[in-house]
Amino acid sequence: MRKGGLWLYAGLAVIGAVALYIGGFVLSGEGMISGLCIGLGAAVFCLGMGNFISSLLASKPETDERARR
Repeated sequence: MRKGGLWLYAGLAVIGAVALYIGGFVLSGEGMISGLCIGLGAAVFCLGMGNFISSLLASKPETDERARR
């Protein structure tokens, strides 16, 4: 995996964590908007962290073989 992809996934995790924090603590009295920020923030955080960890663990030949299928 190229290094740019790692920064992208780490950035997505940070954006998700910020949205989760804003939805939980800053917009706590807003109801629907707060829930939306919490839900989307949690989803983006998990996707970013999952892709970040999998890109660190997968070797280059495994990634190329998976892309060919």
